[in-house]
Formats: sequence, structure tokens, C-alpha cells
Amino acid sequence: MIPSLTPDKYKGQSGKIAVVGGCQEYTGAPFFAAFSALKLGADLSHVFCAQGAASVIKGYSPELIVHPYLKERSDIDADSCSSEEIKAQILDQVGAWASKFGCIVVGPGLGRDEFIMACVKELMLLFRSLDVPLVIDADGLWIVNQDPSIVKGCERVVLTPNVVEFQRLANALGLDSKDPQCAENMSKVLQGPIIVRKGREDVIIGANADMVGICQEEGSPRRAGGQGDVLAGSIATFIAWNTSTEKHDTNISKILFDACGSACFIVRRAACRAFAHRGRAMGATDLMHQLGPLADDLKKEC
Repeated sequence: MIPSLTPDKYKGQSGKIAVVGGCQEYTGAPFFAAFSALKLGADLSHVFCAQGAASVIKGYSPELIVHPYLKERSDIDADSCSSEEIKAQILDQVGAWASKFGCIVVGPGLGRDEFIMACVKELMLLFRSLDVPLVIDADGLWIVNQDPSIVKGCERVVLTPNVVEFQRLANALGLDSKDPQCAENMSKVLQGPIIVRKGREDVIIGANADMVGICQEEGSPRRAGGQGDVLAGSIATFIAWNTSTEKHDTNISKILFDACGSACFIVRRAACRAFAHRGRAMGATDLMHQLGPLADDLKKEC
């Protein structure tokens, strides 16, 4: 699952990732998702965010390519164009890039601004029409809760709910989140997406519940903010790595399922290493910086 680094490769062959997220209030989450992709080994990582978040995210790292294309309601009120004209412009701007990416993460730090949410819903439909794999996390899951048809029947989608987000998604689908079979039932209702139920152990449910995996690798007892974003970026990287050579007869669901398992494993082990070094002071940044060395170690073992 981890590609070799060889002299004949050119920039982009080891993964081009995008994150759609980030608003004036929340700038850390999209940074963690995008930067973790780079630290794991992706070549390029882009962030499509609200105008009010762009300069802050750029300041975190010059390695990220930041596009301030999204707009919040306050930006629209100060614009002479109508909201529909602005939405069409955003779709054109982001859409021009979409097919260039091996995977797109949707949701980290989006916030709940109604206009951004409406635009991102349209972007998700656009990405789906282009067959670009998606990892939907955080506020992206909130959009799915409002309209599950966005992802229903799509095998190129991974949903990554935490405990609370899982409960909300179950309610949106008319399921009982306390039912031990809820994750499998959710998969059957959605008929396509991979579900990564994060928790004490990560449960990965394949399309239509035809594959089930549990990652019990030791992680960290420290639950710092941003760890879920790191996982989302890592899943996207593994997907990009392993769909770049996809054949027409390849089982895309199996590729995404395996990518999720690999990402859960490596992020948990990286968290364990980071905690061993930093203890209760560990944060998502410490976790990210363990990803590359750990990937190198695992590659040597293969």
C-alpha cells in the first residue's frame, strides 16, 4: 500500500490530495488534514477554503497550496453579485481543479455557514460525477445528514464518523445507533460508501457490508483535537496511492477498504509513538511528524 520512492518518478506521482474545508473560525482542521497527507508522503496537497481562512492556513506552512475560493454569507453581503452567481463561480473555480486529484477530503473546518454548506453540497455532487474519490469527515458529514442521497450508491466515498457523528448519521437514516449491527445496516442503506466508525477500535465497513474490518492497533490515550483530521488526510493519501494504477476491472470498493485499514493502522501506531515521546502534551502536530518515519519503517518490513 506504500509506494516506493524511485529516481524515475516525477512530482505528483506519489499523490495529489485536496481538502475542501476551513472557514474564518476553523483553520486548524483543514491544515491537519492537508499537512498530514504531505507528512505521510503525498507529493502535493491543496486546501480550498473560505477567504477568511486562507491567509491563516498559508501562514501555517508554505508547503500547502491554498485556494481562497469559498465564501461565507458575510462575504456575499459585501459582494455586488447575486448568491447564485457567486455559487456558480465557486463551482467553476474548484471544478477546474477537481479531476487533478487522487482524492479529496471534504469537511474539516467548514463550519455551519448556510451558504458554504450549500456550495459544498454542489461540489460533492460535482466530484461524484467526475469519479473522484472522496473522504467525507466532520462538517461534510453534516451535509450528508441533511441529504444522504448525495453519497447513496457511490463506491468512491469514505465516511469517517466519530461517536457523535455516527449517532447523527444513524438518526438521519432512520437507524438505531445502539444496535450492534448499526454500522452494517448503515452500509446496506447507503449501498456503496465505505464507513470508518472511529472509536476505541476503528470499525471499517465495506460497501453493502460485504467487508468488515476492525483495527485494534494500540493508539494513544491522549485524545487531542485534530487527530480525526490527520486520519482523514491519511486515508486520502492511501486512496490516491492505490487508485493511481487502477485498472478498469479493479474492485474500487476493495481498494478504498484496504486504504482505510492501512490508514487506521498507521495513524494509531503513529499516535502511540507520539504519546511515548510527548505524553499528555502530545498534539496532532506531534502525531503528524511520526507518519513519514513510520511509513518508511513499514515499507522496509514489506
